[in-house]
Amino acid sequence: VATLRRLGLAENTLVVFTSDNGPSREGGSDPAYFNSSGGLRGVKRDLYEGGIRVPMIAHWPGTVARGAVSTHLSAFWDWMPTFADLAGQPAPAAIDGLSLAPTLTGRGRQTQHDYLYWEFHEGGGRLALRQGDWKLIWRTPLPSAVELYDIGRDPYEKSNVAESQPEIVAQLQRRAEELARELQGTVVDAARHRAPARPHLAVRGAAEPGERVEQDHDVAARLDQTLGALDREARQADVRVGARVRG
Repeated sequence: VATLRRLGLAENTLVVFTSDNGPSREGGSDPAYFNSSGGLRGVKRDLYEGGIRVPMIAHWPGTVARGAVSTHLSAFWDWMPTFADLAGQPAPAAIDGLSLAPTLTGRGRQTQHDYLYWEFHEGGGRLALRQGDWKLIWRTPLPSAVELYDIGRDPYEKSNVAESQPEIVAQLQRRAEELARELQGTVVDAARHRAPARPHLAVRGAAEPGERVEQDHDVAARLDQTLGALDREARQADVRVGARVRG
């Protein structure tokens, strides 16, 4: 961030600090030692909140309000459409993500997810579905025992209310089964297609679906210059630190 300020890029750069999972026990780590999950149940590769709920901090002077806090329910797959939206480009087709630009900038109306869905294949397999405050955790293969939590009232997932809410369980199970079948087909179909030979930039309204849009070399050149400058700054800082340590 300090380097971005020195280069005069801070007000034109969105910096996001976050994590792709909750605290881990890998490598001898002890999540409980620093209370890394803040009391949430579970760790990395769990579908409890401690495994999938992570902090996110966005820094963009002049655009993201200082000290602003949001309770908007989002996921990592929202970042692709967010970056596309902020860059004035169309998001890729057939994705589940929703742009977070209204939440970040305070402008426009934020679209809400109808649900969030996760699958983990370790440990025999399990899935989770979040819809509103309700969260279903279902161990696979299906059918199997389920857990249901009201995250709004029970964020630490201490009370499984599946038995007292059979209609909610049935509703979320039906949706989870539909998504599990849909994703299996999507994965199979995606494996049949190769990725483009080289990356390219899509320009809003410049091409019909499937038409190749050539890369904008001017944008790429400016990006290379910026990354080069950041790399040089980082290397110089490393040399200065190393010199002080050795000296």
